Amino acid sequence: MARLVGLQFHEETARDMDLPTDVERGDAESARDFARWLANVLRAQGEEVEVGEGEVRMQGWRAACELKLADPLKAFDAWNELWLGAAAAHDRFLKVQTTRLLGERGWSIAWRIAPR
Repeated sequence: MARLVGLQFHEETARDMDLPTDVERGDAESARDFARWLANVLRAQGEEVEVGEGEVRMQGWRAACELKLADPLKAFDAWNELWLGAAAAHDRFLKVQTTRLLGERGWSIAWRIAPR
């Protein structure tokens, strides 16, 4: 369900940010555009993110910090489906690899966005 929401949500928000959508190029420029979109949406949610070459990184997950989650990793995976759906709407030829770690210091999250 979350992936479908991401698919539908991307087009309108990308246009609001003056970013392309449904580009179907699968190239480095498309990967950079999606990384910018993802970083902007996460910042709008109050997250602190860093954008590197083909990667968006986040330390902590403010959106969930006050929640009592029965299974935080599964909750993250469900939330992450929003961004995977949005990536498919942006450019179905991109590859998005998510890494997440919940340790003693909290969350360490990264999305690697690359051409296929």
